[in-house]
Amino acid sequence: AYWTLVCHKIPSYLVDAYLRLRGCQPRLVRSYQKIHASAEALKHFTTHQWRWADGNTRRLCASLSAVDRERFPICVDQLDWSKYVIEVVRGTKMYLMKEELSGLPVAHAHMKK
Repeated sequence: AYWTLVCHKIPSYLVDAYLRLRGCQPRLVRSYQKIHASAEALKHFTTHQWRWADGNTRRLCASLSAVDRERFPICVDQLDWSKYVIEVVRGTKMYLMKEELSGLPVAHAHMKK
């Protein structure tokens, strides 16, 4: 709590006060609050180790016919991890952080700069 106050909150209020004095829109306090809320929401999932046994799923996948594998894509070996991570990030933004997805194209453009 002390370091959060000293390293994040106080500097963000000071910068926002400076921005106000210059006639600009303050934005650091709000940004920090969003970052802090995100970190708190994800803390449980990022600070614990997770292990799942997937033997049943692997056996089920092995028992499926080629047609059923196409129809029910449950085999983790064939998962497109790039698409999966993108969907996880979108879901986190939408459902956990309660943010709109309409800002994603702007964020993508900003990240490419």
